[in-house]
Amino acid sequence: MKQLYQDGMAICRHYGRPDFFVTFTCNPKWDEIISNIPAGSNATDHPDIVSRVFNLKLKALIDDLLHKHVLGKTVADVYVVEFQKRGLPHAHILLIMNQDDKIRDLEDIDDTICAEIPDRNIDPDLYNIVSRNMMHGPCGSGYPNSPCMTDGKCSKRYPRQFCDETMANEDGYPIYRRRRFVDGEERKVKCKGVWLDNRWVVPYCPFLSKHFNAHINVEICSSISAFKYLFKYVFKGGDRMTAVLENEVNEIKDYVDARYLSAPEAVWHIFGFKFHHRSPAIQRLQIHLPNEQTVTFNDDTDIVTLLQNDRIRKTTLTEFFTANKQATEATINGEQLDFDCRELLYQEFPTHMVWKQGLRRWNRRKNGIGSTIGRMYFVGPSGGERFYLRMLLTIVKGAMSFEDLRTYDGVVHQNFKSTCIARGLLDSDDQWDRSLTEAALWQGGFQLRQLFVCILLHCQPADPLELWRNHSVNLADDCKHQLQTKHQIDDLSEEQIYYSHIILMFHILMINRSNHSLCASFVTFCFEIIPISISMIFPCRHMNLHQLISILID
Repeated sequence: MKQLYQDGMAICRHYGRPDFFVTFTCNPKWDEIISNIPAGSNATDHPDIVSRVFNLKLKALIDDLLHKHVLGKTVADVYVVEFQKRGLPHAHILLIMNQDDKIRDLEDIDDTICAEIPDRNIDPDLYNIVSRNMMHGPCGSGYPNSPCMTDGKCSKRYPRQFCDETMANEDGYPIYRRRRFVDGEERKVKCKGVWLDNRWVVPYCPFLSKHFNAHINVEICSSISAFKYLFKYVFKGGDRMTAVLENEVNEIKDYVDARYLSAPEAVWHIFGFKFHHRSPAIQRLQIHLPNEQTVTFNDDTDIVTLLQNDRIRKTTLTEFFTANKQATEATINGEQLDFDCRELLYQEFPTHMVWKQGLRRWNRRKNGIGSTIGRMYFVGPSGGERFYLRMLLTIVKGAMSFEDLRTYDGVVHQNFKSTCIARGLLDSDDQWDRSLTEAALWQGGFQLRQLFVCILLHCQPADPLELWRNHSVNLADDCKHQLQTKHQIDDLSEEQIYYSHIILMFHILMINRSNHSLCASFVTFCFEIIPISISMIFPCRHMNLHQLISILID
């Protein structure tokens, strides 16, 4: 899942943030399911039918979105199929639109997405579909056992406030229009014996809801900071579960740490249906030192025979060198080149060349420039020489060997780090600045803070405080999300978010307990900038430092 997440973020690096976030949930009352199960039984008793029908419906939805362009023409998409604890499958879909079809203003949002109950007289079918599938709740203080309730509040932040007009919001989602009175009428629907109004409507696209008769939540993603959490949510993986087996006299306990797998998900595996999809394709590019290629093989493989096979030594990186050597004669593997591949960086190679996995070599693309995106595997500063190798590959074009990468101004340097020093890449904190900038493209605030501490402890930055100031926004980008969604602390000020991430940084430094002078100076800085009383930041909570840390790291 981590690699899939980074693939998704590579797509965003190339095309920009997603425009739509769509959640499509199976409806166990679809006619196709009801008509194919015996009378008197439930859909949950027939996971094979549920999975097959949802797979067909999902294919139809993807066809509508990607080929019929019901929301506009797309240039990239990602979707992942998950399963609820009660077994029903659902899909999370992220869409990046063509420039001509992007949401431009609030009127475009109102034309595409609705968060109001339809007029029962004008469109009774849509009214019934929204009433059954798109109403959240009831929940709140009167329904403490509702699945969405956390610490006495709705984790989805329902009911929302009435709003006469759609408005932009800083957290990445618009505040959709939810009028109390529409054409002089206060529209309500009765759910589980409770009357609900427009404050309880989950945003939807009228066309899709009516066409598929299901819960299809359609949201606009309008913030750069929000899309990382959409991808993290999409690629979070299955739920973990710990089972305890005890004998009769309770003398031995056997704990099994496993993933929860429902019957429809098991059937989905058996049928071989897709769990995830992304477009365009991502070519993952190996980063390894000389003769340190990763080799995979089966348990029954003869190791001696394996090591005698030259193909295992060929990787995307070694064949990148080979292709550059052959390009001196304007050919690669016998094919004429109409461009000089030596003018390409390693990560640009897949756009012009195609990796033939079976042959273990790069070939020229028949149709010229392709849509495939190259992504080098991420290597942090703790990766040592691999980190510096990767750094060189981001700037050196046309390298024909590892030695070629270590050569600068006619001098062959001993290692990749010394080459980076000779090129002036390590004269200042620029490399750590680039590392944090690149990591921010797909990592959240928690991982960035861990990386920042790693740089403090092991990389001797010249000016750690300046480095922190340059990246303080990215280092804090999950604090607001965590406090709002997990702990329902709304109306957060920039000052509160700012101090929260400093407190979390302080916590990580304390865990490491290093005596390093740079680390110690940053701890001193944390003490100086954090107010003595945390109640100055969160007066409604009256928390001390340790209490706030426990909330933020929960």
